[in-house]
Amino acid sequence: SNTLSMKSNLLLSIVVVFMMLTGNVLNAQTTGQTSSDPIPLECTGEVIVGSTLGVPSDNATSGFAVCGSSSSTGGQIWYTLYTPEENQVTISTCDPNSNFDTYLRVYTGECGAFTCVAYNDDACSLKSTVTFISVPGETYYIRVGGFASASGTFGLVTSCLTITGGCMDPNADNYDPEATYETGACIYTGCTDQTAINYDPYATEDDGSCEYCNGPG
Repeated sequence: SNTLSMKSNLLLSIVVVFMMLTGNVLNAQTTGQTSSDPIPLECTGEVIVGSTLGVPSDNATSGFAVCGSSSSTGGQIWYTLYTPEENQVTISTCDPNSNFDTYLRVYTGECGAFTCVAYNDDACSLKSTVTFISVPGETYYIRVGGFASASGTFGLVTSCLTITGGCMDPNADNYDPEATYETGACIYTGCTDQTAINYDPYATEDDGSCEYCNGPG
């Protein structure tokens, strides 16, 4: 009887180990498996290792398909990122810990009513990277999943670069040498009256400098 029990326990142990090695065991990481229970992220640049192995798909309830391809049928891990200021945010699975064809999606909103912000499938071979400009005070939902039914272990890195929007044209009147991205708000002053002899077709605001054949207007 004792011998039979020992054999049964040994067989059970072998089965469990086999299932763990092949990914056919429920993921021990329960937090983050649904968009209603995401894991908070911070812009630290550190690698966060996670796994989608054994995680059931929440496609039917999350509304994930508003971002990119709707063909993903595998499991996922959800994260959130709160951005108190405007940043250039980069989220990537291009890390040696990632061992499957990842698919990244970023949203705003809430579960079942998401708005797509960014998505990527293969930025670096079969791994993914997304970059977007964050809105101050916004919370972003990040879905780490796989292409089609792919699943596995991933290394996730989140980094934020503080940026300033403004006019980047040195010829503009409001050129901002500290701006890191163009907002399209450049101002060019000059004469905007087409009947003037010094009409400036590139001027966006009139500075009262127009001149006419019979003198200033």
